[in-house]
Amino acid sequence: MPPDSANGNACTTRDVLEQMALDMEDIRFSKMRGGSVAYDLRKSADGKMYSYHLMFVRDEDGLWKIRSF
Repeated sequence: MPPDSANGNACTTRDVLEQMALDMEDIRFSKMRGGSVAYDLRKSADGKMYSYHLMFVRDEDGLWKIRSF
């Protein structure tokens, strides 16, 4: 990822996801099916509420990974 313009440090995907999680106002369980779990993340910005679909899947080693966001 490109350097963070505020401090010259490189941003990582983890940094971005952590900040997004901190900015989220609400996370709600949506559904579970087989080896996948879905959540609905909500955030308000500019007076509007935004909803993001987050899906995790379990890999062959049993670890949960983000499949889509």
